[in-house]
Amino acid sequence: MLLKAAILTLLCSPMACASDGQTGLNQEVALLPDTTVTLRAGQSALFGGVRVTFLQIVSDSRCPEGAQCVWAGDAEVKLGFSPAAAPPQELVLHSNLSPNSGKLLGLKVKFISLRPGPTLKPRVPPMEAVVELELHQETP
Repeated sequence: MLLKAAILTLLCSPMACASDGQTGLNQEVALLPDTTVTLRAGQSALFGGVRVTFLQIVSDSRCPEGAQCVWAGDAEVKLGFSPAAAPPQELVLHSNLSPNSGKLLGLKVKFISLRPGPTLKPRVPPMEAVVELELHQETP
């Protein structure tokens, strides 16, 4: 089973694997333990029996590229965690404030980045956002 997950991970980039055939947002990839994953809004990754989904950007006050700001600002993202036999749970993480990591359903999750960053030009549509997360399975 682990070999199948490794092959799937090597064959599918986190940005484009199984699509729902309509929007391409319901994509899911299987991941190996202790990994970094990049997800678009609405995309999921299966990790240790738990489906991790990038649900939405809650807020984004990061300093726009090319601007001079007093502080770097903060991006806040909401993630969904769906185990096989339990109700889904949500976790909100921050880029520059606390918490930027958390533990849920036996997983340690750390918010690495949100791309693209803000610009002085018109904002990027939220569905084009990409979050990078570091995932680790907790040891019992």
